Amino acid sequence: RLATATPQIKQLLRGDPIQSTDQNMSLKNSERNMLEVIGDQSLLGDVCASLSLPDIVCLSSTSRTVRDAIRDHISENEIAAARHMVMDYGFCLDHLDLLHEYLAKHKIPIKTTEKEKAEGDSGWDNQSLTWGVQAENWDRKVEKYHSAAERKYRGLCQWVISWHATCMDASRQRALIVRPGETIQCDLTFHSSCLSNTCIIQMQVAIDSIDVAGGNRGDVAEVCCSSNSSRTKFSLTAPEEPGLYMIRYMSSWHYSFRQAANEQWPKPLARTPDEFASSFIAWLRVDPTAAKKPAGNCV
Repeated sequence: RLATATPQIKQLLRGDPIQSTDQNMSLKNSERNMLEVIGDQSLLGDVCASLSLPDIVCLSSTSRTVRDAIRDHISENEIAAARHMVMDYGFCLDHLDLLHEYLAKHKIPIKTTEKEKAEGDSGWDNQSLTWGVQAENWDRKVEKYHSAAERKYRGLCQWVISWHATCMDASRQRALIVRPGETIQCDLTFHSSCLSNTCIIQMQVAIDSIDVAGGNRGDVAEVCCSSNSSRTKFSLTAPEEPGLYMIRYMSSWHYSFRQAANEQWPKPLARTPDEFASSFIAWLRVDPTAAKKPAGNCV
């Protein structure tokens, strides 16, 4: 639908005449296509990537139906945040849907009532499951990384600067699709630093907590009152059980990678928005029917 809708939408937004023997019918079809795209959350990122924000929110007067539908469906700020996450950070188009699915799988509650929200502010609620809050959390982590890299921040900072994976379907680097038991080749550029104490701190990457102690992990970096920005390659083995997983990284205060893997994992998975932003690298879908697709660019 997007491939059909986008050229017509651009014509509408520019106010260009639509080449058709029936102008009204063409306009009607274009608006219907746009409404279908808007109604499909998984295509929202495609819209954001295909059209500039001013084009999306400043629609031509001939397209009132489309304009009102967009503003009813999603705010201008939310559109901007979605485009930011998709274009600048490489997030997949259906990221919010996958996040909902992941929280449901692990029975992580989402606060919906005012009473639940008043009991604490660290958990998930409907507001934290928006593009806007996701972008705020990600931007805050990026700012912390830049501060640590310039040695303005001396506390613990671990960050995945860039990520690239090769597997059955790595066309979307933030949402990989693999077959059960498949080997995933990972290429990661990272930053890990802590200058405020003499603790030994590990940075490791794994698929949720799947057999981390058994070696299914990437031992990325180990620092002690030092800083390390480098690149590493490793492989992960996909779970045998189909479903949605998360490739994530985490920090551990132990004497070795082995001790960290034995004692630190598993740990609560994405129990809060901040924990999610501090550990997420990519979604991983295990699907026996996964088809081969070329790998996309690094993110």
